[in-house]
Amino acid sequence: MAKLCVNEISEPVQTQFGWHIIQVLGRENKDNSSEFKKNMVRDAIRKRKLKKKQSFGRTFRLRDEAFVEIYQDRL
Repeated sequence: MAKLCVNEISEPVQTQFGWHIIQVLGRENKDNSSEFKKNMVRDAIRKRKLKKKQSFGRTFRLRDEAFVEIYQDRL
């Protein structure tokens, strides 16, 4: 597949899954460096923590807005 040009069709190829004909429709340049992957993971963790923090913020706001009356004679 790496040797095919864009829009070129390969000869039939046999793999463990059967026979295939491959056509390359286009190519993309992707950054697969370890630094790029680290940044992607770091961003995903940061987003998850931010979402969790926002959820806790709502919980604390509800708690702060709640009104609780304690009757000493009922304890």
